Amino acid sequence: MGKMTEKTDKTNDVVRNAVQKATEQAYWDWAAVHPNLAAVIDQIVLTERAAESLRDSREYHLAVAAFHQSRNELDLFNQLLKFAGPIINSILM
Repeated sequence: MGKMTEKTDKTNDVVRNAVQKATEQAYWDWAAVHPNLAAVIDQIVLTERAAESLRDSREYHLAVAAFHQSRNELDLFNQLLKFAGPIINSILM
């Protein structure tokens, strides 16, 4: 039972880190295009809100389910990044 909990904790950490990295990367991609707006936006609040929206999305659940099958962290990150960008844009527009 202890090993299963450790495996679940590690998986949760991987997913949590991927969400954080994807939302941060989506922010920086947006900021590169909108530097003046980025200067007045609170990045931390924005990425936290984007991460929350991402976790509520159907796409997030599909990406996590695929990760549980493949254990491919790069694929998980790329899938989350693909959906984080539009979420960042929808929050800001």
